[in-house]
Amino acid sequence: MNGGNVLAVGATLFQPDLAKNGVESPEALYDIIYKGKGKMPGYGTDCAPKGACTFAARLSDEEVSSLATYVQERAAAGWKS
Repeated sequence: MNGGNVLAVGATLFQPDLAKNGVESPEALYDIIYKGKGKMPGYGTDCAPKGACTFAARLSDEEVSSLATYVQERAAAGWKS
């Protein structure tokens, strides 16, 4: 909630952790949301291989891009309203 991560404390969506983990650019965020990483599944329409992707509904390229932008904007604001 609010950018935190209870499963991987050093992998939050706060600016310092995003920078430390090399995912502060919109492109890097897009790639992780689309393809997944580690235990986080990918959500992109053409995510592959199947074992690395969510079994839930997939997101379009536009939705993944919008989500990456949202995460970047909220991180820059410290996840505060």
